[in-house]
Amino acid sequence: MFEILELLLGLFILLIATGIVLAPLVGFVLLIIYLVAPQLLPFKNNRKNTTYTYNSRKTASQTRRRKTAGTSQTTAAKPKTEKKPAKPKRPSAEIIIAELKKQTDGIMDEELKAECTEMHEHLVKIHELEAESKEITDQMEKMYSNYLPSFINVLSRYERLQYAGNSENLAQYREKVVHTADVIDDALTNILDTAHLKNLDALGRDMKELETALKADGIAGQLQLPKQQ
Repeated sequence: MFEILELLLGLFILLIATGIVLAPLVGFVLLIIYLVAPQLLPFKNNRKNTTYTYNSRKTASQTRRRKTAGTSQTTAAKPKTEKKPAKPKRPSAEIIIAELKKQTDGIMDEELKAECTEMHEHLVKIHELEAESKEITDQMEKMYSNYLPSFINVLSRYERLQYAGNSENLAQYREKVVHTADVIDDALTNILDTAHLKNLDALGRDMKELETALKADGIAGQLQLPKQQ
């Protein structure tokens, strides 16, 4: 169909150029086609295709600009992540033990001094066991990071106030300080007792394994090992 229309168009131009009288007729036919079915004309289609291509490029360009703008806005609106403050490092066990000993030496009250001295001895034993048991280290975490530093601070204040005289107010606090020392020392005693029982169980298992090995080698009778209960 397009070939026929192109032929008619070419013929129309040729007729006009040669001055033949059929030119108006061919032009009339082309005009009717343009009015009734313009999409059939090749140059009309080319114009539409050109417009479509231009619009497609324009739409694609606008889409890219929107995406770029949206990405920029999203990046700008992203909140900054605030860094959490570093957790303060707790005092070491050695420092706490030494500080407790120092404050205990300055206490004049005999009962409080005895409680603090026993607490110090228990702390020394527990610290020795920490090298062998991570479980004890975990149990002592709050003691080292909270309870013991707070108690040493209280003991330091009490030690300074005791030289001011035996006032009634200081006597009230004295009972509280002694009670607090007793509570903390009981907790340390429980940790030591638990570790002691576990060590006894471990000792029993080791002795049983040794006795079994000696019996297997036929020398258990010579050593006369006691029977396990």
